[in-house]
Amino acid sequence: MMTRKDYVETANILAESRESLLSLGLEGEQIFENLVSDFITMFQNDNERFIVSKFADACWEN
Repeated sequence: MMTRKDYVETANILAESRESLLSLGLEGEQIFENLVSDFITMFQNDNERFIVSKFADACWEN
């Protein structure tokens, strides 16, 4: 099982790559949203107490 530390680090990595992907326009935005969604699904399957909104918000910060 992954830990909160793993979730935070993953959100940070995604947040850091967000601007690069969004610079690609609509396609980049869709790629980013799909990545976040895929990680959310994986983390929910790993931990029933995973908080989706907290992770998604962290991915869109910075």
